[in-house]
Amino acid sequence: MPEDDRNAPLPNPASGPDVAYNPVPRLVSYFSALRRRVAQIQRRMPTPPPDYRTTEAGAAASSSPRVAEIARLYVERYDRRSVILDVKKMLARNPLIAQAAQMFVDTAVSKGFSVTVERKSKRGTKAGTEAAAQREIDRINRTCKVAERIPSWGKMLLTEGDLFVQLVEHEGELVDTEAMPAAGIERMTNERDKFTDVLAAFRQIDVGTNEVLAEFALWQIVHARWNYRDGERYGASQYLQMRSFSEAFLGMVDDMTVRRKTRGPARRFHRIGTPDKPGTQDDVNNYVRNNNVNDLMHAGKYPQTLDYFATGNVEIKDLHGDAHLGDIGDVEFILNLIMPRTGIAKGLIGFGENVSRDVLDEQREIFYTNQDLLVDVLNIALRRIYDFGMMLKGINPEAVTYSIQFEERMSEAAKLAKVQSYLDMYAANPPLITDEQLIQRVAPYLNVTDVQAYVGQLRQWIRERPASAVHLEGHFSQRELKQ
Repeated sequence: MPEDDRNAPLPNPASGPDVAYNPVPRLVSYFSALRRRVAQIQRRMPTPPPDYRTTEAGAAASSSPRVAEIARLYVERYDRRSVILDVKKMLARNPLIAQAAQMFVDTAVSKGFSVTVERKSKRGTKAGTEAAAQREIDRINRTCKVAERIPSWGKMLLTEGDLFVQLVEHEGELVDTEAMPAAGIERMTNERDKFTDVLAAFRQIDVGTNEVLAEFALWQIVHARWNYRDGERYGASQYLQMRSFSEAFLGMVDDMTVRRKTRGPARRFHRIGTPDKPGTQDDVNNYVRNNNVNDLMHAGKYPQTLDYFATGNVEIKDLHGDAHLGDIGDVEFILNLIMPRTGIAKGLIGFGENVSRDVLDEQREIFYTNQDLLVDVLNIALRRIYDFGMMLKGINPEAVTYSIQFEERMSEAAKLAKVQSYLDMYAANPPLITDEQLIQRVAPYLNVTDVQAYVGQLRQWIRERPASAVHLEGHFSQRELKQ
């Protein structure tokens, strides 16, 4: 093509080869219509009131945007990092708190959980949607290894106060869920904890240089918060108030150890000579050397106890040690201050020698209640993960009802009472719950991990022994029994 013809206007095929085609009017008309359509949709959608209509600035109020940014940088960023570092050091040094944290989380979620989509329809589009949702949830659990990561997520949430999980999407499906470091993730909200840009809702900061490493959209990060108060950006560690008490407790334990080393061993007074004729320094040195009494020169080296031999001018008397070595009331006082904040009664981790069994059972029920709070927060995070995975597959999460069931933590008597209540609901006339709902609710007590497979086995059992399952057969339809 010649050099002069490169910038020539394109011809309009409908107008002939010699008439120039101008696409600008058509583009202007198209975008004008599109702008009007978007404006109509926006007018129909409910809009939140603008910020100037309220004087409520939330829990992190500031007088100006500049002051807010400075507060975010110097107060939130560095304070959060300091707290997280202090808590990690505390858990590394204090075995009591480390054991309490591990027991709190492991006994709550380490036995896994089950996710079951409630089947409300037997056939049709609704049934297909429910079956597709169950398959997608099972795929997410298997591909992303959610059950294996839940214990570590619970520990991060409890100790750091925040859990950030990145959702990794590839070719239209959720392929991974990665926990992000809480110290390096920032939530980009305003003073009222409202996102101003959903495409840059979170960002990752290099804790060494404060350089922005990456930005994440709102859908890419699941943010779960512990001890969260409305209006604040972040949660708070369970052990936030225990840092100084932990140092005091460890200091008291060290002091008690040193006191026992220095004041606990037996001491003896060796008198050389008599009051009328006291021994000289040479006599003392010879006595020490001849009898190998080296504790006078090597105090604190744990010398071997020996027999002593001397003339009639030597007298040996025992010196009583510290009579208050067994007094540890100060240590017990600090221990009583620390343990309630861990969420576990000290009797449940080995300090229950003075606690009756009835009191211990009451403390265990309180402990289970505290664990339920952790499970509830993890439930919210899991639902956001599953909902996002279903939306990628074209499934509306609001059209599907599913439950996330962790094993309930309660005493044996409470478990029996709960199972009996479910059986009573099932035995009512008419039944208050279906067969599948009954199995789903008692599954944790029967070690049932796959409710659907168990229901299939139950139907097979009914077909083989119909006389032994009259009540169940009455609720399963003939079509279900043939499936």
